[in-house]
Amino acid sequence: MSRLLVGSAILLALAVLLEIGLRVLWGNGVPIRTVPHPTIEYVNPASAEFERFGNRIAFNAYGMRGPDFPRTKQSPGDLRVLVLGDSVVEGTERLDQSALATTLARTQLRALVGGDVEVANVAAVSWGPPNLLAFVKEYGVFDAELAFVVLSSHDYADVPDPDRATRSASPPRIHLAISDLLARIRGRYARREDVIPDPRDVRAAMAAFEELVDLLQQHGTHTQVILHTSRDELDRPPVEGYRVLLQAARTRGLEVTELRQPLTDAVRAGRRVYLDRIHLGPDGQRLLADVIVRETRRWLETR
Repeated sequence: MSRLLVGSAILLALAVLLEIGLRVLWGNGVPIRTVPHPTIEYVNPASAEFERFGNRIAFNAYGMRGPDFPRTKQSPGDLRVLVLGDSVVEGTERLDQSALATTLARTQLRALVGGDVEVANVAAVSWGPPNLLAFVKEYGVFDAELAFVVLSSHDYADVPDPDRATRSASPPRIHLAISDLLARIRGRYARREDVIPDPRDVRAAMAAFEELVDLLQQHGTHTQVILHTSRDELDRPPVEGYRVLLQAARTRGLEVTELRQPLTDAVRAGRRVYLDRIHLGPDGQRLLADVIVRETRRWLETR
């Protein structure tokens, strides 16, 4: 009996030490919560900084992951680039600020252009075309000359979810740091089942995409599309959502960069492209940054 008590005490002590270590060293236990918004559905917390899983996550005054910058350009020679998307662009809490494609592209473009460059990370978890449209309506384009809309196959039917807005409005819950870690591990290996979307959602999402393109172009912002591919879509023909988005972009005469082949090549080369089935890891973010820099440079040379 005494051995059982001693063993239980040791296990409890180890669990307590692990819990404290995860909280102090990794920032586990208090998830980052989005903030409800009347038109955008929800946004990232403004002017906030966190540490999660050892990664620095910092949002500027507009809820973008990145440094603060003036709403308008301070000099005609400044370059502003918008990168719009969901958690693929936002990076999730599993990536440090320094590993984001927008951070990497900003550094490279500053060295290339030689002036002030901002690459704005206009993204949040699970945002679809309606959220992106609402954000641009709310805040404008920040004098951006160029915009990249990063889309995945599911975005063709991604519309606001009232349940998510309700969850965002609820008070943040404090979790056990250990359960936080286990949830992260489960999420990494979870697979998404194919579902047939509601045709009404498809119409709403695609109408929002069309309006978003119109609005960006009305602001004089040259707009391109980058099509992302999830890990489990690489080994099969393009799914319906991918085909619909590609056709819509091409019908509008937009330049489209497809990540499908570069991602396939990188996976075959053994690079750490994905964090899970959809989100880009460090190598994937570098690949996305390379596309942003290459297309921006090409646009600067031809404008």
